[in-house]
Amino acid sequence: MPQPGISCNRVGVPNVAQSMPTVRNFSAAPPVLGDQDFTISGQTQDPAGAAKAGATVYLFEMRTDEAGAYIPYYIAQTVSDASGNYSFYVASGKLYWLADYKSGSPDLAGVTLQTLTGV
Repeated sequence: MPQPGISCNRVGVPNVAQSMPTVRNFSAAPPVLGDQDFTISGQTQDPAGAAKAGATVYLFEMRTDEAGAYIPYYIAQTVSDASGNYSFYVASGKLYWLADYKSGSPDLAGVTLQTLTGV
């Protein structure tokens, strides 16, 4: 699964004086989705249909590559609430895909079709 944020392992920048500040770690800014008038929401569930609270839910936008094939592009993530509910604001006119994961014994995961749209 995608990892939130980005980390930089280098200390300093080659060929730059040591008096320059060193970037050690930083987080990526959330992507700008533009018009976010729609939502995708639902409930994570375990195999028995019970609410799966505390699952990490990942949102992907389905984009096309140069050959016209759809590729999931990571957009955002959230954690389902105590009732397993989650929600994302999304842009109109795009296709989305969700995946969720909850560690435990056993680990639980799920995915949706790659044709979700906001309503």
